[in-house]
Amino acid sequence: MHSVSRNCIGRIDFALQRRQSILDEGIALNSEPVELGEDALGRRNVARDDTEKDVAGSLPPLDSLHERHSGVTPIVCAYFGEAARCMLSMHHVSPCLLSIRNNQSKKKRTISWSAVSEKDRYAHANLDDATRDGAYIVAVAVVEAELGLFTVERATTRTGCDFYASPHQDPDDLEEAYRLEVSGTNLGNESDVRTRLKEKIEQTRRAGAILPAVACVVGFEARTVMIEKAEAD
Repeated sequence: MHSVSRNCIGRIDFALQRRQSILDEGIALNSEPVELGEDALGRRNVARDDTEKDVAGSLPPLDSLHERHSGVTPIVCAYFGEAARCMLSMHHVSPCLLSIRNNQSKKKRTISWSAVSEKDRYAHANLDDATRDGAYIVAVAVVEAELGLFTVERATTRTGCDFYASPHQDPDDLEEAYRLEVSGTNLGNESDVRTRLKEKIEQTRRAGAILPAVACVVGFEARTVMIEKAEAD
């Protein structure tokens, strides 16, 4: 008798439940959202109460960030972007609005992504990894849009960060660079994102690095991204 891993069983259960929900509602995976800002599975898109005056603009397209960020190659960008699309599509319909909190300021930006295939979902069935990797690329887009910083280099271990981000696109010019620490949450609300942000800020301070830091937490279900700067000790 062939053994089946628990992870494999989980993926099969997820796929069966997903297909059954689609059959029950009589829709396809990539159907158009209904009028009230939700599709038949309850995933949110740009709701009617989110008017144009509330929106600061759109985030840069996730699949082209490598063109400006030397710390993200085309292949890495595609992989992280694929994970982000899977995580976003679990809870929302493209396009949707992200609530972005930058210290005390708050604004909304539109994020869009292409359709997710069943193969994409199977490839990113490890939701912990998909949350982490998807958060990386969303954070790169948010930090560019909000702070004018470009991800120029992947950080090594024990630096208290994931990337180095600079106002200059030159990876050799780190004089004004920040350490960028990124985290993501799959489930939860704004309070969960805020709690994680505090943890990440403390992590950057414990590193004792010379460069200042930016912590960024992406909440996929919460449709919330929080960023905060932390000065070096």
